[in-house]
Amino acid sequence: LNLSKDLLQRGGCDCHAERLVLSLPLDVEELSSLSKFPLDDLRALSHETASGQTVKNTVRDKDSSGNDRVVLTIGDDKNRSKPEKSDGKSTAPRGTEAEKAPDSKETCLITGGKVKLGLWEGAAVFLMASPSILAAILIAAICWFSSSFDWTRTGNLRYSTSNPELPLRKPPTSFVVFCVVHQFLSLLNVTSVLTTSHVATAKLEDQGDQMGLPLSSLLLAAAPVGGSLGTVLIASFAMHRPWLVCIGTCLLIAASNIIYAFGLREQSFLMMMFTRLLGGFAGGADYWVYVYLSRLSSQRQRTTVFAWSYFGYAAGLVAGPLLASLLATEEISNQLQLLNPHLVVGEACAYTVALLSLSVAVLGSFCLPSDEVLQVAALKQDLALRPFWWADDAMSPVKWIAHVCCCLTVGARMLCRQAWEASAVMVLASHYCLGYGLAGWGVLVGLFAYVVLQGTFTQVKAVSDRILVRCFQSIEIVGVLLMHRNPLSVDETLKEDVLQEKTVHWNIALFLIGSSLFYSGNCLGAAPIDSFTTKVGPRAECLMFYKMLLQWLFLGIGSFLSRALISRDPHQNVLVALLLPSAIAQFLVAELFFSVVACARDPKQDSPIVEEEESEAEAEG
Repeated sequence: LNLSKDLLQRGGCDCHAERLVLSLPLDVEELSSLSKFPLDDLRALSHETASGQTVKNTVRDKDSSGNDRVVLTIGDDKNRSKPEKSDGKSTAPRGTEAEKAPDSKETCLITGGKVKLGLWEGAAVFLMASPSILAAILIAAICWFSSSFDWTRTGNLRYSTSNPELPLRKPPTSFVVFCVVHQFLSLLNVTSVLTTSHVATAKLEDQGDQMGLPLSSLLLAAAPVGGSLGTVLIASFAMHRPWLVCIGTCLLIAASNIIYAFGLREQSFLMMMFTRLLGGFAGGADYWVYVYLSRLSSQRQRTTVFAWSYFGYAAGLVAGPLLASLLATEEISNQLQLLNPHLVVGEACAYTVALLSLSVAVLGSFCLPSDEVLQVAALKQDLALRPFWWADDAMSPVKWIAHVCCCLTVGARMLCRQAWEASAVMVLASHYCLGYGLAGWGVLVGLFAYVVLQGTFTQVKAVSDRILVRCFQSIEIVGVLLMHRNPLSVDETLKEDVLQEKTVHWNIALFLIGSSLFYSGNCLGAAPIDSFTTKVGPRAECLMFYKMLLQWLFLGIGSFLSRALISRDPHQNVLVALLLPSAIAQFLVAELFFSVVACARDPKQDSPIVEEEESEAEAEG
């Protein structure tokens, strides 16, 4: 039989006789595959991955360190756009990738997992851990030059006697509900463009090349920059105007998303950038939320109240990518095309966020308590005596240490969080060859796990902040360790992570479990740390202002770097090398912080600022 070379590489022929036995010649690569892999595992010869992706091309070469690697070009024939109708019009939604590239291809990079940190990689690892390192240095310096510590003391860090004038009660339930919903809306506005920013700017990349910057990264970073500016404006002019902050920010999000939708349709990057920046101003209300929750809650209730606030944060973090992904699916997008043939990718998501914003504004008009209940007059009087940016009149060493820990640990958490969100997609899409469509859903698994655990955390009672932080950061480290894989050869990695179905599913499941634990532990530690630093640190108006500024700043930096500085090696061991030093540094800094505060005495108080652990019955008594 005269068989073509392509037919031989597919490992079969068109002959269907039941007892016909053919002896087919094999080339060097096929002989090597048969000698290394079992005979029943010939998926490489059929050019198909375990996820069903068709391998278009295979290239073997070496990276800059001399390690072997395999570059695969994959594509899913099932996802190609439907054939055109007789009138010449395509059935694919306008503006989608299927319309622009019916035979879209993606590149996968398979390596053995041996991590060699060069100058660039070492700088990235140091950048991730630098906030924690700086916090440890500052805490040690404050302790060295201060004599306000009794190093023979030990104690559990649960309560403090700072700010005794605050009411010992929790905020009204209606106000807490609105704060949770507003936090959800604020994060939904930021994350709703995560999965569509590259599509929204696809036709404008020539402008990005002229600027030397990726436009999708700038679009992602616009909202956090607006959040920083909004924090300053609200802290300066609107802290004593609850209705203006709550209702105004909701209307601002609605207006900015409607204008952003017009910018998408007109392909105006300046309009999109401006509206994302304008919508980010609403993020400044997060500072307002934390200040009022701190002032209206007793120290025993504050951690739980903060946990509820972060539950809204978690829900918004998931809802943005989920909403954009659902509206971009083929069935829903085709239905939307019937309603509006000119609809582009991301436009329906922007209109949905705008509608939700208007709904939250209506909810706020019924849920917001009166100024007397929120103690607006007391806050206005305090800000008149001392502006929000000014520290307390008597800043003890403990207050400075709490200030440093609160502001710098949020930077470390944000950098780790953004690194995982970007790198996890790369690991699933490029290393496991799932493609970016399936990889996005895989990342949502980790985000959903965080939402569930955050909701569970709101029901935790009578546990000290130190124990909570220690548990959450231990979970974070365990999650990073679960993501680690023993280095293998390139051929063995190709078999276990791409071709062999059982091992691929197991390795992906283990990676997602580790990712879920890491991401959840990273985010869950925020509430107890913020709560405790407001108990022993300066007043909430000052502490939360600098904390929120740095949070938005690091969120913007992480959003930009996550797209601009993608790792050259998408193996999950590279992600582990990036995250593990920072996770360990955060754990050590937290232990140092709590231990130092446990040994401190406030010279203006008769008793230590840290009290011994009490039973729940004694506490209620």
